[in-house]
Amino acid sequence: MKVLIIQNHQAENLGTFEAYLQARNINHFVHNAFTNKVFPDLADYDAVLVGGTPISIYAPTKPSWLNVEIARLADALKTNKPYLGICGGGQILASILGAEVKRNPVKEVGSYEVTLTNLGQTSPFFKGFPTEIPVFQFHGDTFDVPHCAELLVEGKECKNQAFGKGKALAVQFHLEVSSKTAGLWADEYKQWLGGFGKSKAQIVEECQSIEKQTRILSETLMDNFLRVAKS
Repeated sequence: MKVLIIQNHQAENLGTFEAYLQARNINHFVHNAFTNKVFPDLADYDAVLVGGTPISIYAPTKPSWLNVEIARLADALKTNKPYLGICGGGQILASILGAEVKRNPVKEVGSYEVTLTNLGQTSPFFKGFPTEIPVFQFHGDTFDVPHCAELLVEGKECKNQAFGKGKALAVQFHLEVSSKTAGLWADEYKQWLGGFGKSKAQIVEECQSIEKQTRILSETLMDNFLRVAKS
């Protein structure tokens, strides 16, 4: 198994997902897409993990590196390439599959609880998950569920939290983020958070309150995703 991690912003690494691969000596490579390096040949990889970006997928103009990335991922998905998209990475998947990505009515930042749908409870991606899932959120956009996909997880203030299609999974929430990273994001996106109503300390505390649970769930999700990828 050889896994490609696509990092779309310097502050948004794949956290415990990457740590999972390292701890198990699973062959993987991190491509920092935002540096405009030559995009890897996806045919060389058995699965791809795509991280978030502060750039809205529906923005009328996007940097050339992101347009290249979206085009290459679209080609790879035609071959049923195993794909796990987190936050912006999930929105990229939705867009490729023809669904709308748009601003959510409210921002979600901090700890929230999301719920497995009936389909989610039988999905191999969420095997071993509780019906009610504690997650960390840090987003202002949302995706519609593509017509060809299934809604697997839903939330209250942002309904569409995860969908699956074949060996591809999009999740809006974060299981991979530590409280340290939450603090870094609060600093990095301080202007974006203006008027939200939560301080950096509150955001970090909320992440810390569920960190042990989300770390375990992130490992379970990776177990499931790689099992699906190999099937």
